Amino acid sequence: MPSRWKKLFSRSEAAPVVVQTMAPIEVPVITEVKRRIARGEVAYAIQFGFLKALEDAQTALRLSFPPSLTYREIVESVVMPAMAGGPAEFYQRLYRFYEPVRYGKIVPENLDEFLAILTSIYAFQPLLYLYAAQASSPATGAAGAGYAVPPPPPPPPPPSGVSPAPSYAGYPADPGASPGGPRSGGPHG
Repeated sequence: MPSRWKKLFSRSEAAPVVVQTMAPIEVPVITEVKRRIARGEVAYAIQFGFLKALEDAQTALRLSFPPSLTYREIVESVVMPAMAGGPAEFYQRLYRFYEPVRYGKIVPENLDEFLAILTSIYAFQPLLYLYAAQASSPATGAAGAGYAVPPPPPPPPPPSGVSPAPSYAGYPADPGASPGGPRSGGPHG
């Protein structure tokens, strides 16, 4: 090898300089679900995770949930078509965890799968941007502060004639309480 090539391809003895560091963020919903599971409040964690994932899909994609629909119908007829190519099938799988807890008070044993499904849902860019924008805000001082996160593309407008759905912000204050849900006198029936 000619000596001029040795200069080009030789390794530098200087240590590399880190220009930018960003700590990964965990979506607060997942953190709360893990905290509740660790405290033994598994049924509450599953209910909270499912309802919050629906609420976040509604916010991120500007979806409208007709009040006459059950949660299963919302997943099948509103969320799945809106997320074609995204995590639509994960919402069906998440509902399979929610349904026995909500209606039969049966707590599933495979919580790792539940957390993996929830993590997959929040890896979807529009949902992640709901929380990444908060974490990257210089005002919060959180990991990644000072680095801008591009805003998600605007979702399509809701179909005409459909009224906006109520929020799912009324989660139970304690694990023994039952959230308002379909056919229970809550926001959907």
